[in-house]
Amino acid sequence: MTTENGNYNANFYILIPVYTPPTGMALTVSNGGVGDMGISFPTQPGYTYEVEYKTNLTDAAWVPLSNAVSGDGTIRLLNYLAGADNRFYRVQIQ
Repeated sequence: MTTENGNYNANFYILIPVYTPPTGMALTVSNGGVGDMGISFPTQPGYTYEVEYKTNLTDAAWVPLSNAVSGDGTIRLLNYLAGADNRFYRVQIQ
């Protein structure tokens, strides 16, 4: 333990776990039938995942594609109806 200019309480210490970011991931896109598409991604316990999209990379904000899901160590599949426009996707991890 170190101190600068005194002013510490030797009877109280707080231990906080170090934040460990999740490992990198890749989205997998699959064709589910006429007009249906699916996006799948691996999850880890302790994190929340939300798939977002943009129709143009210069757009200011990402739009949520669905509600956030909790990670549980499985691969999650999100089915959606493919639009007529091109989209860019990402997974926001918290």
